[in-house]
Amino acid sequence: MISYWLRAIRIRFLLASVIAVSLGLSVTWWHSGSIDIFQAILTMIGVVVLHASVDLLNDYWDFKRGIDTKTKRTPMSGGTGVLPEGLLKPKSVYNAGILFLVIGGLIGGYFVVLHGIVIGVILAFAIVSIYFYSTKIVNWGLAEVFVAVKGTLIVMGTYYIQNSELTDVSVLSGIVVGVLSSLVLFVTSFPDHDADKEKGSINFLYLPNCFVWSNYWMCHDIHDSSFLFNLTCGNTHGNKFSKKTKIINFRRR
Repeated sequence: MISYWLRAIRIRFLLASVIAVSLGLSVTWWHSGSIDIFQAILTMIGVVVLHASVDLLNDYWDFKRGIDTKTKRTPMSGGTGVLPEGLLKPKSVYNAGILFLVIGGLIGGYFVVLHGIVIGVILAFAIVSIYFYSTKIVNWGLAEVFVAVKGTLIVMGTYYIQNSELTDVSVLSGIVVGVLSSLVLFVTSFPDHDADKEKGSINFLYLPNCFVWSNYWMCHDIHDSSFLFNLTCGNTHGNKFSKKTKIINFRRR
């Protein structure tokens, strides 16, 4: 039974959120040389349970819409298969998704009390977008956009919790994670193209000149990722970012 639930929350894909939080903490260490361990652990737990929530709710709604019954499951696409195979009950998966959403919201609420409006905005985006991801966002063709913004905000939020400010490097680091996460979703959408289209789920594959864009990203992914990494580390063409270049500073007095 436990293995079924681990499969349902797509345990391997939770690594994306772990990486995002870890990057935010790494930038914090680089800037200040210290990390609040308790808040770091709580941040990691909150982000991971919110990620698990969106995965569970996505599995539930894809099954209810009949998408997962028409896709060929692969290690990277086609859903988890726990619902089409009858390994778990749909209502149980839905309830677990809502439970994780509530837990993540409560942890986020704690940080809102401590750190104020910036975390409140990030938390509000997370809760609303997670709940409506599989019923609205994918229908509007914004799944990749959601993933890009999510990855960016995780890094920024992690950094802000530790420092009560945002810097250029924390924002750019978040953008790197967000863009790469979005590209992973884009590439793994190819096998599910027909089933998604039939059931009204839209992604970048349906946009005009989609294959031109896909070829562009596939060819330039490595080069662009390397450039963004250097940019984030402040090592592009010899120009370095200041560790203290602040974008937002709402430090509580």
